[in-house]
Order: sequence, then C-alpha cells, then structure tokens
Amino acid sequence: MRRRFAEGTLAREHRPPARADDRHELDDRGLADLARVSTSTLIHRLLEPQHVAIRANLTDLRALADRLAARDRSPVLRRAANMLDELHEVMSEQFEHEERAVFPCLEAGAAPIHVLGDLHDRHDDVADRLGRLALLTEELPAATADPDVAALRAGFRTLAALAGGHHALERDALLTRFS
Repeated sequence: MRRRFAEGTLAREHRPPARADDRHELDDRGLADLARVSTSTLIHRLLEPQHVAIRANLTDLRALADRLAARDRSPVLRRAANMLDELHEVMSEQFEHEERAVFPCLEAGAAPIHVLGDLHDRHDDVADRLGRLALLTEELPAATADPDVAALRAGFRTLAALAGGHHALERDALLTRFS
C-alpha cells in the first residue's frame, strides 16, 4: 500500500502553483472568510498540503518511537510505536480516500450523504486514536533528560494539533458547504 500511496502523493506534488490571487485570498482571510474561496482552492491549497505535513510528522514520529522502543525496551515506548503504526495506517487510508474519492466529489459539487457520513466516522476514529495517544504520552517519563523522549512528547503534541486543525478545517470550512 505504501508504494501506491507514495506514487499518488508524488503525482499531486507536481500541481501547477496557485494563482497569485488564490494565495492572497488564503493568506489574508480567516476561517470565516474561507467561504469565499472556491472548494477547489480550499482542497488543493490548504487541505492537501496539510495531508503532506501530517504524513511527514507521522513518519518521523514512527521512526523515533521505533528507535526509542528498540533502545530502551520500554513497554510504554513499544506501545507508542505500535499505536503510531496503527495511526499511520488509518490516516494514510483516510487521506487516500479523501484525495481519490471525497475531494473529487466535493469539487464536482456533489456530496452524497454516505460520503459525508463515512468521512465523519473516519474523523471520529482518528480523534479517538489521538486521544489514546495523548493519554499514553502522559505515561512517558516527564522529567527525563533524554532529548529523544522529549522530542517524542513534543511530536505527539504537534501531531494532535496538526490533525485537529485539519479536521476542524474540513468540518468548518469544507463540509459545511454541503450540509
């Protein structure tokens, strides 16, 4: 699955640059004003780049957690590595589904209820997994001098913020157009 997914990502990265007025529109307006931005612009200039950032963050976190778990043989770190592996798989499937099925439907102006319901369920699943990962983060040694453990804790927080912001943008700026 990773190879097919990586090829799809690479193809999307060669998209022509945003028009200057699109960039200006997105840089100077808050969420409330995103209603004025086209669905296509919202998808290609905000949501898809967030997918790339979240994928990169997850990949880095997985490598760090695997390295720490192998080095320290800690059950908490092994559980973190396993949870990150599962989260990576779930989010990769979600992003692929959005990019190949959901976004094209929405760009065409169609929003079948089963598509929106499925997206909502997937978001709930990711939010639940992120919540469990946050709880696990609390089990990591807080007062450690180990910079790798500190980086893992910070990475968990960054991932939660990226994913939460992404889901809020999809819900509040994209999906509300079709409800």
